[in-house]
Amino acid sequence: MRLISLELENFRQHKDTRINFSDGITIINGSNGSGKSTILEAISWAIYGTEAARGNKDSIKWNKAPARSKVKVELTFALDNETYKVIRWLDKAEIYLDTNPAPIVTTQQEITKYLTDKLGMTKDEFFNTYFTGQKELNFLGNQKPIERRKFISKVLNYEKVRESQEKVRSDKNNITNEILGIKQGLGNIEILENEKNESQEKLSVASKNLEIKQAELKDYKAKLGELLPSWSKVKTLKEDFNRYNTELKYTIDKLNDIEKNIENLKSENADLELKTKRLEELEKHLDQYKKTEAKIQELEKLQKHEYEKQKLLVQLENINQDLSQHEKKLEELSKLTEANRNIPAQILVIQGEMDKLKLTVQDETRQWLSKKQEIKTLISQKEKELNKVATQSSIIEQKGEDGACPTCERTLKGEFEKVTSHFKEVIQDISKEIQELVNQEESLHSEPEIITTSRSKLEHYEKKFQDFSKIQGQYEEKIKLAETLKTEIIKKKGLKETIEENLKKIPEGFDRELLEKLKDEFADLKKIYDEILGLKAQTMNKDRIKIVLDAATKNKQEEINKKTELENKTKQLNYSEEEYKNLEELVFNTEKAANQVQYEVVKAEGEVKEINALLNRILEAEKAYKDKQKLIKSKQEELNYLIELDRFYGYFLEKLNNQARPELSEYASKFLMELTDGRYSHLELNDKYEICLYDDGEVKPVISGGEEDIANLCIRLAISQMIAQRSGRSLSLLILDEVFGSLDENRRNNVVSLLYSLTNNFEQVILITHIEDIKEGIDNIIKVEYDEEQGCSIVTSSGLYSLEDIGLSKPEQLELI
Repeated sequence: MRLISLELENFRQHKDTRINFSDGITIINGSNGSGKSTILEAISWAIYGTEAARGNKDSIKWNKAPARSKVKVELTFALDNETYKVIRWLDKAEIYLDTNPAPIVTTQQEITKYLTDKLGMTKDEFFNTYFTGQKELNFLGNQKPIERRKFISKVLNYEKVRESQEKVRSDKNNITNEILGIKQGLGNIEILENEKNESQEKLSVASKNLEIKQAELKDYKAKLGELLPSWSKVKTLKEDFNRYNTELKYTIDKLNDIEKNIENLKSENADLELKTKRLEELEKHLDQYKKTEAKIQELEKLQKHEYEKQKLLVQLENINQDLSQHEKKLEELSKLTEANRNIPAQILVIQGEMDKLKLTVQDETRQWLSKKQEIKTLISQKEKELNKVATQSSIIEQKGEDGACPTCERTLKGEFEKVTSHFKEVIQDISKEIQELVNQEESLHSEPEIITTSRSKLEHYEKKFQDFSKIQGQYEEKIKLAETLKTEIIKKKGLKETIEENLKKIPEGFDRELLEKLKDEFADLKKIYDEILGLKAQTMNKDRIKIVLDAATKNKQEEINKKTELENKTKQLNYSEEEYKNLEELVFNTEKAANQVQYEVVKAEGEVKEINALLNRILEAEKAYKDKQKLIKSKQEELNYLIELDRFYGYFLEKLNNQARPELSEYASKFLMELTDGRYSHLELNDKYEICLYDDGEVKPVISGGEEDIANLCIRLAISQMIAQRSGRSLSLLILDEVFGSLDENRRNNVVSLLYSLTNNFEQVILITHIEDIKEGIDNIIKVEYDEEQGCSIVTSSGLYSLEDIGLSKPEQLELI
């Protein structure tokens, strides 16, 4: 795999970044947090999608990107003589092959699957092959042998075997616990057998008792079958006897009620006869009552008119008083308004004078200020002219007679005194003019007299205008009030005329004494009238009472006939209470005995049912015991299988690790020979995973820091080579991210020299570091800086530098310190 280019748009802190990768060693250099490692994350995200990115979709997007802007990563790389271009956004992805304009795959999941198949590597295998993580070389050096073994096993993906073994062990423990749980709830089979035998014996006894009770119940039911027809006939006879007696008693009670009602009706009828006679006597006064009532109503109407008349007279008196007051007030206002009639004309005259004075003040003030400004401008101009002349004079005096005139540039020889004298005269004249202008300016310091006088007159007229305006306002208010009074007087006079016309229309003739006399007479007549109404209401029922009395008499005879008929029917029944009770007792005792036997039958059936249920539970428990025994046997077989599988995984993992050591040692030795130009030819991991470096066929007992660095680098490259070879790929790309850790400068330079030696094996070596001095002597340098103002990373590339350019030569044989 060879990287060609990478484009990032709004990815993490990269707003808009493009990187072109070249062959050889490339350093991506920048301070911590500048966005270096984000470039590697973008490469893996383009290939493997979300699982290769840190955080979620929101954290991937540049935090200062506009709301609707897209996150985009475009990676172009070569693989198996074909060029692939992967474009991935947050919600979609596309992949193009060579120069084909149409994408060959267009969904997120399908692209990840396609590239995984093409590379022959999962995400973890890809990282462990091409990437060496931060401080990883130093980490390999600091590990203990057992930790180094676990690390190598992990990156070679042997941990899957370990995980499978842990899963087997977990299943083994679960099944063991499950077997123990089943055995604890298994129960005792001997106790179950004893309980089953006891239940079967109880069932036999209970079944025989049930048969006996069922036979007794059958006999009692036969006896009841013989008694019930006679008992039914006697009960019917008793029901008829009771019904006739009840109806006879009801008829006698009803007959007594009818007789009492007849007596009451006769008494009520006699009372109504007396009241009819009284009504005839009182009706003689009815005509006098109606005449008195009509006369009272006529007088009450006149009384209402009298009340209305008095009310209108009071209103008329109030209106006359209001008219008198309004007319008096109107006369006073007329006198006051006449005295102030000339005020508006006087105000107009004052306003004219005020306008003239305002114009005078404005014009004079403008002229005064303009003259002051003009003099000030002249003073400024003269002062500039004075400075210019003084400067020229000073220059001439400094240069002397040998100098040139600053105006005509001719020599001053012979003219020096004349010229300097002329300049002094000019300076004096200008100074005199300036002084005169200053004096004029001082004389204009105060306002001219015409302005102050006009302003004083204006203030006088303004005060006079305010006084007259106040009087004018009062005058206008009084005019409005006078108009209001005139309108009110017209309204009052119209209302007065209306009231006087209404008074003429009110009828006369009301007599208060006559009304009081008639009311006293009417009170006595009203009592008589009320009694007449009461008697009429009472005597209205006289005819109805007579009808009801006749009907009651007829009903009495009907009830007497019904009573006789019921007495005859009762005698015909020939009913005996003693015979009924004897038969009732016999039936009751027989039913009681049958019910007792029925209860005993139900009880016996319940015992049989209960014993059967217990026996069924025992049989079910026996079956469950046998089923659990079978389950324990099945689980034990499964447990034995897992025990064997656990042993196999342990053996297989040990074999894989044992096979990996020689293979790693072989690959590491090849890299060692190339990196040291044959100085060292063999590097081995012993059975304790300790690094053994051979020198002339013998293990070096102590290795230096430089030798340790090269050994760790060779082991890491060997791991990558093994993973790549197993996936069917050549190892052409190597990416090292902050591998220097805490190495000092000499050891860092040593590692860089080693990497330079690897360029024959790897087309591309990409080194990510924050250390500045590493970038010298490297083929291609990509500088990553974080711009605080823009809030994003800025990426720049610089040209190729060789070791010779910086005063170093490529070593023929690497000398290790």
